[in-house]
Amino acid sequence: MTDPSDQAPSLAVIGMGLVCPVGMDATSSCLAIHAGIAGLADLDEFPPLAYWDEKGNELEAVGGSALEAAAVAAGLNRLVRLAAPALKDAVTEAGVPLDDLPPTHLVQAMPAVGRPGRDNRLESLFVPRLERACGIPSGRLKMTPVYDGHTGAITALNKAGELLQTGAERVIVGCVDSLV
Repeated sequence: MTDPSDQAPSLAVIGMGLVCPVGMDATSSCLAIHAGIAGLADLDEFPPLAYWDEKGNELEAVGGSALEAAAVAAGLNRLVRLAAPALKDAVTEAGVPLDDLPPTHLVQAMPAVGRPGRDNRLESLFVPRLERACGIPSGRLKMTPVYDGHTGAITALNKAGELLQTGAERVIVGCVDSLV
């Protein structure tokens, strides 16, 4: 017989949230994926931000600080718009009112540092905007960012396990990676 003290501590998943190309919540997304609906496509045909320079008779890329600032803001806002419904879904499914969420760790898989269009202030801006978008009182989420690209979800789950083993009461794992 195994000694109970030799067993790994238990973990309970009490809520899930998911927003992806095939669903706006965990249930519909999982059902669509189970049914074989992928909803994924390459962005090869996504038009570049450019204009036709009649003087030089060529296509020129659009750039400049005002445009870059707008692109950074759009990227951050997109990340929040993608993350907020999933966070709301998970917390609500767990039976916790969003406006009464106790202090909680958020292990968040984020776009890689150095990725084009990524603002270095992302971490400091993301959580306050996410809390505001979800109706969570300011300062309730303490974020631990993870930057492992496509494997970020696995790294985030491992980090969540470490936090729980070292005394964290609650951990939410989030993954969002689209600056497009």
